[in-house]
Amino acid sequence: RKGFKLFQKSGCMACHQVRGKGGKLAPGLDGVGISRSRSYIENRIKNGAIVIYDSKRYKPSRYSMPPSKLSKRQIEQITDFLLTLPEPE
Repeated sequence: RKGFKLFQKSGCMACHQVRGKGGKLAPGLDGVGISRSRSYIENRIKNGAIVIYDSKRYKPSRYSMPPSKLSKRQIEQITDFLLTLPEPE
């Protein structure tokens, strides 16, 4: 529950969808624990991500995930929540 509340309060749902709710700018996170490890998820939340595209030359897109200012424990709690999400139907 703490992880879900932090996920909501931290603005993650502005871009990501969970259980059909939230933004559509970033990937949906249902079932994320099936394809990504705990370490990967925690690092992504902590460090953010710059999305790159273009087959001829890599360049940053206008969409990116900012690094988090959450504590290590808060990131762990959000990750705990994300790892419980089943695959989308």
